[in-house]
Amino acid sequence: MSNTNENSDKPTRDDLLADLAPAIKDAMSAVSVLADTAARNERRKGYWNAVKFAALGSVFVFAILVNLHNFRRLWGLNADPARDSIALITINGGIGDMGKASATSVIPLIEQACRAERVTEVVLLIDSPGGSPTDADRIVSALKICKAAKRPVVSVIGSMGASAAYMIAMHTDRIYASRYSLVGSIGAITRYVDASGLAQRLGLVEQVYKSGQLKGGPSTLSGTSPEDSALMSELVVQVAGEFYGQLQAARGTKLKGSREQLMSGRIWTAQDAMELGLVDEIAVLEDLKLTRFKDKRIYQYRAKSSFMTDMGLTAEAVSRSFVSGAKQGAIE
Repeated sequence: MSNTNENSDKPTRDDLLADLAPAIKDAMSAVSVLADTAARNERRKGYWNAVKFAALGSVFVFAILVNLHNFRRLWGLNADPARDSIALITINGGIGDMGKASATSVIPLIEQACRAERVTEVVLLIDSPGGSPTDADRIVSALKICKAAKRPVVSVIGSMGASAAYMIAMHTDRIYASRYSLVGSIGAITRYVDASGLAQRLGLVEQVYKSGQLKGGPSTLSGTSPEDSALMSELVVQVAGEFYGQLQAARGTKLKGSREQLMSGRIWTAQDAMELGLVDEIAVLEDLKLTRFKDKRIYQYRAKSSFMTDMGLTAEAVSRSFVSGAKQGAIE
């Protein structure tokens, strides 16, 4: 009897389960809540990750689209025209200095345009005060490719076509200029700043050691010796004489002015330049589109350049802007 009573007082398994059920239910609810919270956090994290990746991707694609044209120029990716076209090449700014009007930038465009099967004619759109005669001479030599391919080359002068810029133009088959263009400046020049007086007042003395009397040329701090001055004058005259000889060979019987007049170094308006035989016709590119180039496609070849060159922030350009003429100048 006693055993039976003791057993009857012990809780059964069902009783224990019944007692634990609420706790288990609460635990399961808590786990469910934690799982939902974790899932929401993961979804939220995934959502923001997706947003971030989408934003970064959009910026990347936008940058590519915006700079695609610059990338093409940077790598020199000028595609040739698919149908008969007039190739337009711009020579803008100073000739040389590794800019857009340097031989390094312009010559590849000339070579590509003159070798393109669907280019029927090449137009040099010139707006430049001049610069390096060496760069100009290289560009002129590149035009021989066009002559060999029997591609006519004409020049259209914008605001200015002077000095080395005119040196390029005079070797083309025909020269056009706006009635407001300034043309000429045939000759050569070099200049430098003589700061020897200021150096003397400041107590600055330049020590120079050279192997020959004419080695190095004029000095900004030490001034110019009579020998250096005579040499520089001789060089400038020789370069100018070569320029005039090329002018005669290129323009021939078209020239109307005397040597003294043409070599005065002055610039002329387009009308006066035409009367002197330096220009063939008064016209701008838009006029030619209605006449010589009527119903013809104009295809632009562009010089490759870096971002810094586009912004005009090359170290050389900056330094030249501050110390222009402060040393023995190049002949222009």
